[in-house]
Amino acid sequence: MSNGHASARRGVPSTLRTGGFLVLAWTGVAAPPLLAQVGHEPGSSPFRDVTTRQELTLFGGRFGGNPGEAGVGARSGPITGLRFATRLSGPLELTVTFASINSSRYVIDPDSPVTVRTTGPVNYDLVTADLGMLFNLTGRKTWRGFAPYLGMAIGLEIPANGTTDPGGYEAKQNFTFVPTFGTRVTLSRSLALQLEIRDYFIRYEYPLRYFEPTDTTVPPVLDPTRYDEKDLTSNWTFSLGLSYRFTF
Repeated sequence: MSNGHASARRGVPSTLRTGGFLVLAWTGVAAPPLLAQVGHEPGSSPFRDVTTRQELTLFGGRFGGNPGEAGVGARSGPITGLRFATRLSGPLELTVTFASINSSRYVIDPDSPVTVRTTGPVNYDLVTADLGMLFNLTGRKTWRGFAPYLGMAIGLEIPANGTTDPGGYEAKQNFTFVPTFGTRVTLSRSLALQLEIRDYFIRYEYPLRYFEPTDTTVPPVLDPTRYDEKDLTSNWTFSLGLSYRFTF
């Protein structure tokens, strides 16, 4: 990726950096905390067992919307959601996450003059749902009350009111790929805070008229010499949650 041809705005370098970081972390970062448990008396050890198996988390934060190269995608806005997690074997957990995003977007008519062809922003509320796996770096224990984790999820991002713009762009549902990094902070046996960073990778598809407008007297929305109707965007999201732990 050092040739510089990929635009940071389109999220491709971010994809590779995030993927590489997760692979490295999954293979090497977990070992030191787990090995550090050896040699401590039970009463003085910084590690404590997590005795519950399930968790329900209510969270809120900020969706860092990236509207893409054309500028018609989802923009930044508040996010609220709910997650259910259940422990599997070892350090792994299965998660189901639902969230609502209060976003906005711009509308483009590619056949209008540049000075008037963009309107908005207009409301663009989203609902997301994803299924994922978490890897707890300290296993089934906490370290001084902290339990950092890495995760990956796949899901859907669905607009509350899908529409088709004058230029043919469709504001519709998209698949999402969601790498995750976070930590839990134990408050009691049943309660914990959850600090998390997620990156929603969302792909937008642009119509031909963004590159070749019907009215040839106006410039195109996107450079036709770099024609690529697919645009992968990186949408960093930060959240704080309160988790209730239990076993059933």
